[in-house]
Amino acid sequence: MCWRTRIISDGKGDLATTRLERAIGIARTQGSALWELRAAVNLAQIITKSAAPDQALAALQPVVQA
Repeated sequence: MCWRTRIISDGKGDLATTRLERAIGIARTQGSALWELRAAVNLAQIITKSAAPDQALAALQPVVQA
């Protein structure tokens, strides 16, 4: 089982989402585009697993457009 699927099935999706959003903010502040992208992709994958593809796209757009 994929770690993203396990997070959602364990009911920890909100915690993971919060931490990934924080990681994106930290990476952006530090100017680390690679870490920002990595966190955004992981966030989008978790959001997609919880059946919200529009929100996943919204999470990725600011990183990809930067």
